[in-house]
Amino acid sequence: MLTIEERVQTIIEANWGNKRALIDGIAREMHLLCSALPTASYLDSVASHLEDTYALEIELPDGTTFNGPEFLRQAAQLVRLTINEEADGIDEASISGPPG
Repeated sequence: MLTIEERVQTIIEANWGNKRALIDGIAREMHLLCSALPTASYLDSVASHLEDTYALEIELPDGTTFNGPEFLRQAAQLVRLTINEEADGIDEASISGPPG
């Protein structure tokens, strides 16, 4: 399985001479990633359900515990930020050369 960095590098290498194709390729990958994310409202509803059932502490197989509702609300906020950044679009002027 490719990492995100490897996938982006592949897109850049394949489309370096064509700025529009480069932007479209990266945007397409971002859409795929966003479509795999649960919605923020779903994460918030699960957090509320956990609070309603008093299932606040979640235990992982390694014995680590964390606050489930708090984790889900933070994840929901990250989803919202991702969606907002996507709605703002890509600043084409920021693409100035190949990565280091």
